[in-house]
Amino acid sequence: MFLYDEDGNIATDLIVPANADTLALVEAMDAVRSTRKALKKEISDVPSYTGQHNPEDYYADEQNQYNLAVNAFGEALRDFIWKTSPRK
Repeated sequence: MFLYDEDGNIATDLIVPANADTLALVEAMDAVRSTRKALKKEISDVPSYTGQHNPEDYYADEQNQYNLAVNAFGEALRDFIWKTSPRK
């Protein structure tokens, strides 16, 4: 889909740019969602018999990626609030 001006030319200036701070926050939230989905899948795929292993061993990497994404979201939210809060 293209946006056209009154002369029929593509008018890229009609597309509102995303705010960089807001975009960073949205991308961090998206990373949390995708890593949570991967973690839930790995947890559901743990076999009923794990032998000498703990069930957590089967999804430790995904748990770590999710934890990192959660921490990054917290930092992005903190930065967003800091940058967008009115100053006195």
